[in-house]
Amino acid sequence: MGSAMDIVEQAARDVLERMFRGLFWGVLFVAGVVGAVALLLLVIALVRLWRRRWAIVQEERQERRRRYDADGTPRPAYGRGLCDVCQKADEQTYHLSDGRRLCPACYPKRHEARVSETSSTKEHV
Repeated sequence: MGSAMDIVEQAARDVLERMFRGLFWGVLFVAGVVGAVALLLLVIALVRLWRRRWAIVQEERQERRRRYDADGTPRPAYGRGLCDVCQKADEQTYHLSDGRRLCPACYPKRHEARVSETSSTKEHV
């Protein structure tokens, strides 16, 4: 049998072993929680970045639709004015190079008529 000193040493080793094992699992748990929180923050940041980029792309598309026709030709300058066709006052009246002014409702009709005239003259040539 061991002496009293050996029994005390063995008991101290057992206590230290259990303490370090508990400390190991505690540190592992805290590291897991910190890792999960970091992953969650990363996902939130990526989602916010994606949404911001999507909003910028949507704004660019809207600006392009406002500045260019469906066929890609640039629309004329616009500003506040009175439409020459329907006599409606609008914040976005197109000021054409020939001096006429058209509202957003009348401009596409004129543009479509101009495009159909261009395509019919190309057929006759």
